[in-house]
Amino acid sequence: MKTIVYGREALVLTVILAGAVFVGVRQNRQEWELEKTPDPGVYHLNISRVRPGNFWRNSSDVPSGGLQNFTVGSPDHSGPVRFEYRQDAGTLVCEGRMYFGRGSGTWTFRPNPAFIASLQQLGYSTPGDDQLFDFLQSRVTLEYARAIRDLGLGATTTELLQLRQHGVTLDYLRDGRAAGYSQLSARAFMDLKAHGIGIDYLRDLHTAGYRLGAADLITLHSRGVSANFAAELKGAGYDLPPGQLADLHANGIGTEYVRRLQRHNLHPPADELIRFHSHGVDPDYLSGLEKAGLTNLPPQEVTDLHAHGVNTNFMLASAGLGYQFTPRELIDLHAHGVSEDYLRNLRASGMTNLSAEQIVKLRSHGVE
Repeated sequence: MKTIVYGREALVLTVILAGAVFVGVRQNRQEWELEKTPDPGVYHLNISRVRPGNFWRNSSDVPSGGLQNFTVGSPDHSGPVRFEYRQDAGTLVCEGRMYFGRGSGTWTFRPNPAFIASLQQLGYSTPGDDQLFDFLQSRVTLEYARAIRDLGLGATTTELLQLRQHGVTLDYLRDGRAAGYSQLSARAFMDLKAHGIGIDYLRDLHTAGYRLGAADLITLHSRGVSANFAAELKGAGYDLPPGQLADLHANGIGTEYVRRLQRHNLHPPADELIRFHSHGVDPDYLSGLEKAGLTNLPPQEVTDLHAHGVNTNFMLASAGLGYQFTPRELIDLHAHGVSEDYLRNLRASGMTNLSAEQIVKLRSHGVE
C-alpha cells in the first residue's frame, strides 16, 4: 500500500510540474544579462523576450557610458542594480542583481515620444511599441532616419528598420548612388547587401556600360561573373543580357577563346559559342571550315563534323580537288576511310565528277 501511495504522489507531483512548465511557457518574460568583456569599460548585454510561441534574443557590446544610472558603485560589486540602456527610440529600464562582473534581471521598455514625433515630421508612419523596441535593438537613430529620407529612397518605416537590420550603412547607400545606381529602391539595396555585393562591383559594371537592376546584379554576382569578365566580353562585341553572360561564364568560356575567334574574323552568337566550346570546337577548326567553303553552317553540323573526327585538312583538300561535299557526306566519307590521297588517286585514274555516295561504294568494294 505504501508503494502505491508513493506512486500516486509521484504522479500528482509530475502533473503539477508539467502544469508549471506549461504555464511558464505561456508567460511573457523580458530579461537581461550583463557581463564584462576583455575590453576595459565594455560590457556584453543580452536582451531576451519570450512571448507565447515566440522567443527573441539580441546581444551587443555596450560601453559602460551607454548604461546609465547604476545603483551600485560599480558593476564589479555584488548587489541590487538598476540601470538604463538608452537609444533614440526609447529606453530599457533594467532591474536585477550584479554578481562581481555578471548580472541578470528583468527589463521594461519606455518609448521616446520625441523620437516618434521626429519620425512623423520626416514623413515616416507612426511606429508601434513593438516596432520602436526593434528600432532600439537595431540602433536606428534619428540621424539615420533623416539621412535615408534625404537620399530619396522613399523608405517606409518598416524598410527603415530593415535597412539597419541588413547592415546597410549610409556610406553603402551614398556610394551606391554615386556609382550610378540612383534608381534603386531601399529594398533593392537591402537585397544587394544581403548577397554580399560591394560598391566596387557595382561601380565597375556601371563603368563597363551595364545598366542593371538589383535582380540582374544578383544573378551575375551569385554565379561568379566578375565585372572584368563582363567588361571584356562587352569590349569584344558581346553586349549580352545577364543570363547569357552567366551561361558563358558557367561553361568556362573566357575572353581568350573569344579573342581567338575574332582573330579568325569569327563572331558566333552566345548560344553557338557555348555549343562549340562544350564540344571542344576550337577557333582554328571553325576557321578551317570557312577556308573550305563551309560557311554559315548550323552549330549542330559543325559539332557533328568535329565529333566524327573530320579534320579541316581533308575538307580543304577535297575542295581543292573540285568536290563540294556536304557535312553529312564528309562524315560518311571519313567513316569509310576515304582520305585525301584516295580522292587524288580516283581523279588520277580518270574517275571524276563522282558523288560522295559513289566514292563510298568504290571504297567499300576495295577499289583503290
